[in-house]
Amino acid sequence: MDIQPKKANGQTVLLLHGKYFNGRYWQNVIQHLVDLGYRVVVPDQIGFGQSSQPDDFQYSFQQLTMNTRDLLDYLHIYHVLVIGHSMGGMLATRLH
Repeated sequence: MDIQPKKANGQTVLLLHGKYFNGRYWQNVIQHLVDLGYRVVVPDQIGFGQSSQPDDFQYSFQQLTMNTRDLLDYLHIYHVLVIGHSMGGMLATRLH
């Protein structure tokens, strides 16, 4: 999900879900942040939620980090505030 606010404050927040969760975990937080003017990016990590679930994927933090960085590059997001829950928190520490 890439949610744009009606009145943007110029900042973007990346929300990373935990293991066995998906982006919908953040539903209330998303609405609050959008109301404050943040663009909010909430990816379902591969294998979770709406993303693909390949049988032969190597689920490592290194790979999840690279996928997330690729997504941010694709969206032309170069400065982002990162919030993670559980596994998402561990992933967030690798996105420096």
